Amino acid sequence: TCHIIVRGRVRVLLVGADGRELAVRILGPGEIIGEMALLGDANSVPLLTEIAATADGRSRDLARVALTRMRGQDVNVALVYRMGNAPVPAYRAEVARALGERLASRATPALVEAASDNAPEVRIAALDALAAVAPPEALPGIVAVLVAAQDAETRNAAENAAIRVSQRADDTAEPANVVTEAFGRTGTGIPARAALLRVLGQQGCETALPTVINAAGSRDAEVRGTALR
Repeated sequence: TCHIIVRGRVRVLLVGADGRELAVRILGPGEIIGEMALLGDANSVPLLTEIAATADGRSRDLARVALTRMRGQDVNVALVYRMGNAPVPAYRAEVARALGERLASRATPALVEAASDNAPEVRIAALDALAAVAPPEALPGIVAVLVAAQDAETRNAAENAAIRVSQRADDTAEPANVVTEAFGRTGTGIPARAALLRVLGQQGCETALPTVINAAGSRDAEVRGTALR
C-alpha cells in the first residue's frame, strides 16, 4: 500500500529489536510513502545492519531491503567500512550479504578479506557475495580461501564462488591455470584437492586435462573418484 503526501511532512521510522528508532527518511508533499520509502542514506548503515542482524520478521526484511536499495557509492563505502569494523559477526555477515545484493564489485577486495573472517557466518556471506559480484581477477584470493578452509561449509561456498567467478573470464585458460597451480601446491590428504578438481571440471579448459588424468591415479579415494567423474 502506498500513499501520496498532500500536506505536511512524514518521518519514516524503522524500529530495532531494542526499541530504538531510526529516521531513515523525511518525506514532503508530492512524495510517496510506503515500503519503498524506507530507503535511507549512508548514515543509516550502522543501525540498519544491526536491525537486519537482530530483528526478525518484517523489521528484518525491511532493513535488508533498505540496505540493498539505498542509492549512492557512499552507501557502498559505508558498508565496506562497517564490514571491517562491526564488532558482532552477525552485523558483518549482513553487510556482506547487502554488498552482494547491491552487486558492489568494487567491494571485492574487502569481501575477499572477509572470506577469511574468524566467524563462519561472515565467511559464507562474503563468499556468496563474491560469487555474485567478483571479477576473474579475484579468483586467486578465492582459491586461497578454498584451500585453507577448515570446514565443509566454507569450502563449499568457496568452491561455488570459484566456479562462478571463473565463468566471467573471457579466456578459460587463465582461471584454469590458477586452479591447476593451487592443486599442485596442495598436499595429499587436504579436502580442498577434490574441490579444486570440481572447479577445474566446471571451467572446462583442455589445459587442465593432464592434472585431472594424473589425479585419477591418486591414492586419495575422493580425489580419485572426482577425477574419474
